[in-house]
Amino acid sequence: MRTKRQGLEIQVEEIFKQFYKDKIVKEKVNSFIISEDEIRGMLTTDPQENDGNFFSSELQHQIFWKFLKKEDKQVLVFVKLENFMGVE
Repeated sequence: MRTKRQGLEIQVEEIFKQFYKDKIVKEKVNSFIISEDEIRGMLTTDPQENDGNFFSSELQHQIFWKFLKKEDKQVLVFVKLENFMGVE
């Protein structure tokens, strides 16, 4: 049985695949997903559930993505935030 944290990690990966892949391809950006350990370190340890999902249907209020420089590569980062209302 999955823990809440494992479920959240899986959803982050699915969100990347479903919602952002086309944007990345269209913009022709060199993007990389950071390691699983680094993703785990960024995710909240106590996500609030919403009808069995860890993200609400309004994804823009639950996560944001941004590019960071890491070892001379652009890295696409997803972060789950509490009470997130905008994009940095």
